[in-house]
This record gives sequence, structure tokens and C-alpha cells, in this order.
Amino acid sequence: MNKDLLLVSGDAYFGKLLLQSLEREGYHVHITKGKGEAVVRADEHNCPLAFLDSDLGIKSVSEIGRALRTLNPNIRLALFSDEDTPPALDELHPWILLHKPYHLPEVLTMLKD
Repeated sequence: MNKDLLLVSGDAYFGKLLLQSLEREGYHVHITKGKGEAVVRADEHNCPLAFLDSDLGIKSVSEIGRALRTLNPNIRLALFSDEDTPPALDELHPWILLHKPYHLPEVLTMLKD
């Protein structure tokens, strides 16, 4: 199983927390801030899953998700959002919603499914 994961977020603190939590569980997290860097890292490390932070803005999340799916149609997308209602990202279905602040057990369960 490939344990390389991608996180696309502009929030360095959030990225560092998630990175530390998941690395303790044996995952390798590659943090990027935008579409170009995300596509390069996902390709280099053959990441099976990308976490997208809704704080980047729904338009950016949509663009990044489409670019990642163009690279790898099977990549799983997980969206971190602090909103109660999931944003409209129909073009990215399927995707998984995770709430901010995140709870590690919820993230680990999602990774194992």
C-alpha cells in the first residue's frame, strides 16, 4: 500500500499538525500550496489520496481537484472544511468531507476504508 498522501493547503499551521499526526501513523505527507505544485508532487509520489483545504477557496479547490483527476482518475479526494454544509463541488464527485478542526481517528478511519 502506498502511504504517500498529498495535502494542498495555504495554512502552514494546519499542514504541520496534519503532517505530524499522520507521520506518527506511518504515512508520508507532501504539503503543497497550489495546483502546479500539487500535480507535480502527486505525480512524483503516485499519491492515492489528496486532502484539499477549503480555505483555499472553492474555485481553487475545484481547479486543483480537476487537475489531480486529470493526472490520476482514481485519486481519492478528501475536502477539509469548517462549514456545516458541504460546498457544491459536483464536478469532483466522488469526494469525502472531513470537518475542521479534524479528528485524527476520523481521518484514519477514512484512510483505511
